[in-house]
Amino acid sequence: MGTELTKSVKRTSNIPAKDTDQADLGLTVAAAWELNPGITLLWTTQLEFKQKVTDFNATLNERLSTGGGYSAISNKLKLLDKKIDSNMDYLKGLLKAKYGKESQVSYYAQFGIEKVGQAYKYPVDRNKRSKALGLTLEAIIAHGFGADKYGTAFWLTISLQSAPVNSEQPAPVNSEQTAPVKTCF
Repeated sequence: MGTELTKSVKRTSNIPAKDTDQADLGLTVAAAWELNPGITLLWTTQLEFKQKVTDFNATLNERLSTGGGYSAISNKLKLLDKKIDSNMDYLKGLLKAKYGKESQVSYYAQFGIEKVGQAYKYPVDRNKRSKALGLTLEAIIAHGFGADKYGTAFWLTISLQSAPVNSEQPAPVNSEQTAPVKTCF
């Protein structure tokens, strides 16, 4: 009894999976259809198809160029987060010095510090973190820490640096291409 060897056939799709390849295929098909006007489809005309492919390609190019700007924004936010997190101990130290070890935790919420697992930290969520910065500034003034090295001047600087970065969006390469377009043709 011999064993039969069976070949497994790997099938590949004729339709590309990547959006850039789909855009290239769409442009190629649109150009070929223009050269062969005898081809007809029930659901679209040659001109409608060409317009959809052109719109898809423009939207794709805009998305790819805009997406490249997000890494710079993310890096700015990471640096600010690191600065906030590394100086949180100083803020906690001010509370400990003024109110004592037993009572300091009860004041954390006023400063925007919340319990995360077993530790007290600034929120990770970007919107909550932005609001926590505002709470920190208000609480520093209210508790009399404004003149301290890590007082109003320090936290106001961080708040002013983070506000524009939080709302920053990479600018589109061509502002005329900002209308949403269906991404299939």
